[in-house]
Amino acid sequence: MDALNLFAGVNVAMIAGIIGILLGVRAVDRKKKLGKGAYVIGAMICGFVGAAAVVHPWTLSGWIVSGIAHAGAASVLYQTGKLILPGPDQYWLKRPAK
Repeated sequence: MDALNLFAGVNVAMIAGIIGILLGVRAVDRKKKLGKGAYVIGAMICGFVGAAAVVHPWTLSGWIVSGIAHAGAASVLYQTGKLILPGPDQYWLKRPAK
């Protein structure tokens, strides 16, 4: 049985962790050296690594399904948050002239 079916909080915590990692990378990358594709690839890698930790019994099909679910949800939520919430350099570092 898949451990994700037993504990719904594991899904939310794992997706929140992936988004936290992506936001941390975005905050460190001030000069925008990483392209936009780096965040998509980062979400995929983190999603599949996290899925490997929670799928039990470990099967390839279970790992792929859980990895796609985690990576997809994290990627969509990260992009939505990036559209809704402004970056830190928009308001906190550059104050608008009055």
